[in-house]
Parts: sequence; C-alpha cells; structure tokens
Amino acid sequence: MKLPGVNGTVTQLDTLPTVLGEYWHTVFTEQGERKEPGSNLELIPRSANAGPKEPPKEMADHQLMPPDQATSLLKARLEIAVEDLRYDDPKVDAWKRVTKKIVERTFGERSQNANHFAVTLSYARQSEEEKQAWHVQHIKEKKDLLRAFIEELEIIPPSQPHNPDYHFERMAVDEARKSSAEDDRPHPLVGCVVVKNGQVLATSHRGETKGNHAEYIALEIKLKDSTLAGCTVYTTLEPCTKRNNPKIACANRLIERRVARVFVGMHDPNPDICGKGIRKLQEANIEVTLFPHDLIKELEDLNRHFTRSYTEERATRGEAEKEKERHVSEKRKLYNLLRKINCIECNFHFPPGPQDATFNGQLISLINKDIDEIRNALVELLDLPEARALVDVRVPVAPLGNVPWAWLEATWKEHFLPVQQLFRKLKVEVLTPAPPINEKSDPGEVAKASPASDAARHLDGGSLEKKPNSLQRSGFIAAEARDGSARFRAPDEQLGMFWNIMPFAQGPDYEVFLAKGPAMWLRLIPRESSSKEWAHDELLKCGRGPGVTLQPLLWSNLQYLRAEDGIGAHATIDNLKRETETSSVAFAFNTGEIWCVDTSVLQMTGQRNLYFLDIARTLIQKLPGYGEFLQCLGIQPPFNWIAGLEGVKSWRLKCPPPPNHVATSPGETCLSDVVVANGTYDLGQSPPMSLRPFFNQLFKKCSSRIPEHIEEAIRTHGRF
Repeated sequence: MKLPGVNGTVTQLDTLPTVLGEYWHTVFTEQGERKEPGSNLELIPRSANAGPKEPPKEMADHQLMPPDQATSLLKARLEIAVEDLRYDDPKVDAWKRVTKKIVERTFGERSQNANHFAVTLSYARQSEEEKQAWHVQHIKEKKDLLRAFIEELEIIPPSQPHNPDYHFERMAVDEARKSSAEDDRPHPLVGCVVVKNGQVLATSHRGETKGNHAEYIALEIKLKDSTLAGCTVYTTLEPCTKRNNPKIACANRLIERRVARVFVGMHDPNPDICGKGIRKLQEANIEVTLFPHDLIKELEDLNRHFTRSYTEERATRGEAEKEKERHVSEKRKLYNLLRKINCIECNFHFPPGPQDATFNGQLISLINKDIDEIRNALVELLDLPEARALVDVRVPVAPLGNVPWAWLEATWKEHFLPVQQLFRKLKVEVLTPAPPINEKSDPGEVAKASPASDAARHLDGGSLEKKPNSLQRSGFIAAEARDGSARFRAPDEQLGMFWNIMPFAQGPDYEVFLAKGPAMWLRLIPRESSSKEWAHDELLKCGRGPGVTLQPLLWSNLQYLRAEDGIGAHATIDNLKRETETSSVAFAFNTGEIWCVDTSVLQMTGQRNLYFLDIARTLIQKLPGYGEFLQCLGIQPPFNWIAGLEGVKSWRLKCPPPPNHVATSPGETCLSDVVVANGTYDLGQSPPMSLRPFFNQLFKKCSSRIPEHIEEAIRTHGRF
C-alpha cells in the first residue's frame, strides 16, 4: 500500500493500535524508511510542491543541558497537575511541548529517551469519557518516564566542558613559581610552555638562565633548531614589545617563529607595554587568548610586588607630570598671547599709497577683535595692570566700508600708535629671562621658572624664530568666502564666462558654474599689497607659461573662463561639448591671489572616506606651480596659504599603513564639518613641510595624530 503521508509516502499501516491507542506507520522518505505515529482514520496529504521533510539536526554535546540543571527542570514539570485538566485543554499540549523540549536539550533530539517521550496519543472515535480516561493514563505514563529520566540523571555527576588548554596553562603557572630575580629590583614571575600537536616541546621560567626572559629561554635556547610554525605558546605574562639593544623583544620572537596561538596569563603592568604586546601579536595574525579567571587571579597574586612597583612609580611620576603639564599650559598660553601681539602689530605698518586710494574697513573690525582677545589673555595669564588699559581701546569703524588713506593716517596717529607703544611695554614685561628648564629640574623650581624666555624664541624680529603655522595678515586685502569656507562665489552664482582662447575660434560664450557637494580648497595669497591689478591677458600669459602653472587641483581636460575680477582654468570631461558645470577650478584674481576649489577628489570613490594620500598628493603637487604663477606676475615670495576641506563631518579618514604592514583599523571619523589651516610658503621650501599644519589639523579633527611613517615622509621629503 502506498498513500501520501504527512512526512513522506506511507508504505505500510499498522492494523492494531498500541496500548495508548496509537498507530505506527512505515514511512518512506529520502533518508530511508522509518516508523512514525499516526492515525488509522485519516492521512493528511502533503502539498504537491512540498519537498520531503528534513530530519532534525542532532545537537552537539557542548550544547546539551548540564545534568543538574536538567534534573531541577524535570522535577518542576512533574509538579504540574496536567492529568486534572481536560484532554482538549490547550495547557496540556503546551505542557507536552515544553517538557519534550527539555528532554531533547538534556539527552539530544535523536536520543532514545527523546523518542520515547515524543510518543503522542491519537483518539479513534472514542467517547468523551474514554478520551479523558486515555488522557489521564497517557500523562501518568509520561510522568513515569520523567521520573526514570531523573533517576538516570542523578547517577551522572555534573561536569564542566573539557578544556584541553587548562592543563598546559596550569603547567605555565607552576613554572612561573620557579622564577628567580637577577638583582634586587622587583621582577615578574614568568613561566612558559611550548606545545605542538598536544605534545609539550619545552618549559621554561624567568631566571632559568641568568638575565633572560622565559620566552627567550624556550624559543632560542631549548628549541633553537626546532620548527615551531603552528605551535601554541602558554606564557603567564604578556610578551614584551621592546628591549635594550641588541636584545629582541619576546613579541617579535614569537612572530618570527610563526607560532599559531599564544595564551597570556596577565597583562604587563608596565604602561609602556600593557596591551601593546597582545595587539602586536594580533596584528601578525596570531590568535591570542587569556588564561581562565582563576589562573589570572593566581598570577596577579604571585606578581603583586612587581605590579605595586609600577603603581607607586606611576603615582610619583603623576605629580611631576601634572606640574610639567601646568607649565606647558602656561607656556602655550604665552605663545598664543605673543603671537596675537605680533599679528596685530603687523597691521600697524600700512604701506604708503596714493591719496585717492581706498582702504577696506573690514580690517578695522578684525583688529578690534584681536585687541579683545589679547586683553582677555593678558588678564587671565598675567593680570598686568597695563592690560586693563586695553578695555577702552577701540578703533573707529570705517565709514561705508571703504575709506581714504587720509582718514586712515589720522586714525593711526590717534589710536594705533598708543596701542603699539602699550604692546611694546607689555613685551618687555612678558619677555623676562628665565633659567633653562630640563627634565631633571625640581618640580618646585619648575613652578617658579617663567616660560616667557622659551616663548620669546618664536617671536618676530631679530634672531628669533618665526612660527611657521601662524598666518600673519598684511596690507593685502584677500578675497572673501561667499558660500561656506571653500567657495569664492555665492550659491548659484557663475564662476565666469567660457573663454575660447583658440585662434580664429568662434562660438557663443556660456556661463560656467561650480558643482555642489563637499569640497577641498587651496589659496595662495601675497603677503604684501600692491596697487597694481593685472589684466586678463597678463594673467593668461603666466597661466599658460612653461609647465602650465595655473591648473585645477584635479583635471583631465582643461578650459578657461573669464570674469570681471579675474580668470580661471576649469576641468572638463570633453572639450568638444558645452559643459556648464565643472568639478574643479583654479581662479586667479586680478589682485594676484589664487583660489582653487575642487569637488571631485573627495568624491572619486563615491564613499564617505577621506583618503589622506589623495588629498596630500594633490595639494603637494599643485602648491609649487601656484607659487611660480605668482612669481611670474612679479609677486615675490614668501606667500601665505590657506587649505581646507568642507562638508566632511562623519567622513572616515583613511591613512595607508607603514610599509610591509596591514591596516587593522577602519580609520576614525571626522568630528568637524570644516577642516582648515594656514601657513606660509617659499619657493625654496619643501611643500610637505609647508603644508604640515594642514595635515596635522586633518588628523586632529579626526581624533588622531600623524603616523610616524607619514611624519618621516614629510621630514625627508619622501614620496607620498
């Protein structure tokens, strides 16, 4: 007989029920024949499209419930009086399902006990009284099975999962107890065990040979000629990451011997090593695991004297570092104060100009703002009486924004000269010689020392050094940003008109606009003002000179545009098409300033990532050409520069790892929407060194620091 069944094709039906009123059928499935309970009255046909039911997957041993936990759960199920309920009560089926699940989690889904308990009761046209009687009898038999299961479980003692590594970890702890110190200083107790394919190759402890670490003794003395690739090392202390030459750090030795796994007992309390040894092994694709909690506590107790030595040293060092930080903070405030004084003083020396020339009064408001900041800094830092005299100092606002030189000269005599004299007096007060400060100075002496003499080396004038990252304003009037910080045109304002410079060329002019979105910009500004304004043909002549010095930050094809205030070179995709939008432009104002904006470098990949190499290479390659352009116009270096990124908040900074290393971090996200820095550039100066303030600001805004290999490339003018 072959009939469609619930779980396959029924090949045989039992003609007599069991004592519980059930019928068993032989069912053929893709996995073979098996017995299944059912009814002799009806067979539920399967859907024609339904495939054979897959057998349940057997539960792994480590997923089974512990015997003691299973016993308590089964006893709780026995307490439920299911037999007092009606046979069709939903609580009866719920009790069976939950209890069946507990049995499966205890013995396994395919175990004999689970199969016995899974037997269900079917009713074949019995009366209500008969059904209830069968139900009571059925529940009684299931509870008898549960009692038998509980009795079986009580014979099995509860056990923890087998941990094959625990034995070797214990051996390493026992080795650590044998350690001996080579001198009177506190030293850690360290044990090491090397295992391969379950066999112990070597054991060692610190001091087994005088002055050597446990890992060195095992790897380089006892197993010097053995192949250790793929082995496991159990060490009770985090491997060290640095040692005095010519010794090699233990972490490096483990990496060189190509071990597969390292089990570490406790972190090194030395702050110069703590966590770094484990991280270095993980970066080399070595699996690192800590000892169990009980062994870690035992090792921490063994090495308490060694740990205490670093805790006490750190507390003592902390007081000295706090005093040093306070001194550095005072010195930093003084740097800023003197820089602001110098910066505002430079605005007091206006170049002579024709009597009919006008002066941008916006500079007056900037000077007033600087005066406020200097006054506040003086009061906060030095509390000098002369600082209070600045409270009432205000330069009159220029009428109508532009004023003649005659008004400026009168204002100079009345307001600027007294302020300048006050600044000179303050500098005499501030720049008091102080004794040199070194690391061995007593904290009390450091507190008495004045940071002013050290700060004085960075002042302008004489033999003192200029700070490279301070952009000193001069008489040159720079263009103003009109749309955020990156763009010199207002939103939806044209950059200029297309300029066809080909001989005998004809064709209508059209407007060119800059694409929207996140942008990168670079500005090169003359430091001294000039009364001259360059004509379009003069700008174009220098822009199309040898090397084509006026270029966008990124371009494949180049076209030119002209505007009332200057000319520009912009990137295009196809020079034969009329493209009204560009992704990159380099604009030369007729005053001599260059302003370049690019929206393509940041969006080349379509991802919100800041690729440091792309940004750095672009700026470094273009900066010298822009300097040559200004020199071609007759403007002499040095020049001021401003570089920045806009619209990059939450973008992720991507920096390449050092050579022969693999990147292990996705990079930090930028916390600011705008990243901007400024500095000075001379044609004889290295572009990477000149742009370093911007690189430093970029990493700072992303909560990072410039990596050492990038710093090395900047210092040595290496290739990016």
